[in-house]
Amino acid sequence: MSEVVAFIFASISTLGLLQPCSTSGLPGWSSQVRDVVPDCDVSISSPDGRLVLHVDKNQMEVRRANGGSVLRGSNVRLEPPAVVSWSPRSDYFFVNDGHSSGQTSVLRVFPVDGDNANEESKINSNALAAFRGVKRCESTAEPSVWGFGWSPSGDSLYLFVEAGPHATCRPLTPEFVTWVARVADGTLVERVSLDSARKRFASLLPPQLLAK
Repeated sequence: MSEVVAFIFASISTLGLLQPCSTSGLPGWSSQVRDVVPDCDVSISSPDGRLVLHVDKNQMEVRRANGGSVLRGSNVRLEPPAVVSWSPRSDYFFVNDGHSSGQTSVLRVFPVDGDNANEESKINSNALAAFRGVKRCESTAEPSVWGFGWSPSGDSLYLFVEAGPHATCRPLTPEFVTWVARVADGTLVERVSLDSARKRFASLLPPQLLAK
């Protein structure tokens, strides 16, 4: 695992120790993502104000605003530290699930369809498969998939993939691999080179990933 991403993992994994619950739900490394601190309750409203994503300890659900009904499929287990982001149109949200440690990440995507918000795993699985086609890693740990933002229209999700903890990968560069995914069907429509990603997504990527 690169030193850059190791620093991110270490920062996130200490959220519960270093940050009070009052910081849970505040913007993370960019305005498009919100941090979820372990053992803290938090509510994060959708951009249109009609839905509220609520995390109570290790349980997540999405409700209609003003105490409305829970969307079917949204009541799932979550293991913070985590990162949450709503799409600009409020019709999707993603969660980077840190599996309690913050040293790994699984990208969990939830489309909102009427009264349903059932998890869709295609983007995460497609990203893992694509990453293995780029790099060969000597590790039993899964690579980590991180969502970091949305296209202005909300049709595309931006993500990067990094090797799992303590993995040795070849080739050594790029340090992380960035893709643009179409949320409607989970297809990875574009791989973005390291230099291009740092320029194109300078306002969205974690600052540590912008260092050369």
